[in-house]
Amino acid sequence: MRLRVELERADFTIGGRQTRVTASLGVITDEASGNDLGALLAQADKALYTVKHSGRNGVACVEMIGLRGNGQERAG
Repeated sequence: MRLRVELERADFTIGGRQTRVTASLGVITDEASGNDLGALLAQADKALYTVKHSGRNGVACVEMIGLRGNGQERAG
C-alpha cells in the first residue's frame, strides 16, 4: 500500500502539464499449492475490479486458500 500512497503524493509532468497519478491494484497471494497462473491472474483481476468499483485508488488483496479459485477478499 505504501507504493500506492507514494504514487498519489508524487507530481508528474506529462506533455508539459503537471498532473497527479493514482493507482488501483489487485494483489494475489498464493498460499496453496497447485494454483496455476491462469487462476492466480483471474483472482488478481477480480481484486482489481473490486477496487475500481469501490471508487478506485486503492488496493484489494485476495488470499488463495485451499481449492483453486476459492479466495477471500479484503480491501486495504
